[in-house]
Amino acid sequence: MPAHGERPLKKRMRQALEEALLNPMRLEIEAPPIPPRVPNDARFVLQHSGPPLGMVRFAWEWREGEELKRFSSHAVVRGYAKVAVARRPLSQGTVFSQDDLQFVEKEVSRFGISGFYASWNEVRGLMASQYIRPGEALGAGNTTKPYDVARGQLSEVLSERGSIRISARVEALQNGRKGDWIQVRNPETQKVFRAQVTAAGQLRVN
Repeated sequence: MPAHGERPLKKRMRQALEEALLNPMRLEIEAPPIPPRVPNDARFVLQHSGPPLGMVRFAWEWREGEELKRFSSHAVVRGYAKVAVARRPLSQGTVFSQDDLQFVEKEVSRFGISGFYASWNEVRGLMASQYIRPGEALGAGNTTKPYDVARGQLSEVLSERGSIRISARVEALQNGRKGDWIQVRNPETQKVFRAQVTAAGQLRVN
């Protein structure tokens, strides 16, 4: 049996946790001592759904002859990464520019539900879904894709009946994305009706 010792096992535990994360980050790991009976060639088994951050359960497994041995344990894992935060107050509907953001190292386990953005490419094309305070991290809870048709926007609506195609300019009375049905108004007749968003600035009616 290989010599016992915590250092090789702890190193392998850290490597396994780093490999299980979607984004590279600096880790702080607090775990109980590993008993001497756990050999250095024991297999690390992660027992955690999702990114291994916060309270993480795992086990060491090894064989003694034909018998499978297991030592179950846990660790508190804190991950630190540079995440996108607002550089200044951002109002709802703001489409982000690089000047709006900065990347600051934060402890990210608390972003388990909302997530976070680790690069500009992840934020590009998104907008604020609510007011965002300076220093607030961006995530799924406060960002969204821009609307293909925005309220108040003049857009083209297309009506097809057989071989006849009719187009007109209408004012959107609601926000909508591709596939949504929204209310629009013909500015000439003031008639209000529903149309389906088909693309940016494009709608259709049956």
